[in-house]
Amino acid sequence: MAAQLHERYDSSLQAITTIGQCMTKALFAGKSDSVLFWAMVHAHYRALLPSEAKSHIARLSEIVLPAATEHD
Repeated sequence: MAAQLHERYDSSLQAITTIGQCMTKALFAGKSDSVLFWAMVHAHYRALLPSEAKSHIARLSEIVLPAATEHD
C-alpha cells in the first residue's frame, strides 16, 4: 500500500491528507483493524516529511488536540 501511495502522490503531505480521510472513515465505521493499518501508513509518511512541514503539523495538532491539562 505504501508503495502505491508513493507512486500516486508527489507530495507526502497529499498522501497524509488522503490517509487521514481513510482513517476517519474507518474510525466512524467501527473498523478498528483498518484504523490501525492507516495509522501505521500515516506514521510511515510522517517520517518522510521535511522538517518545516512537521513543525506546521505539530502546531496544528496543538490546536486540534489540546493538552489534557488545558481542560482541567
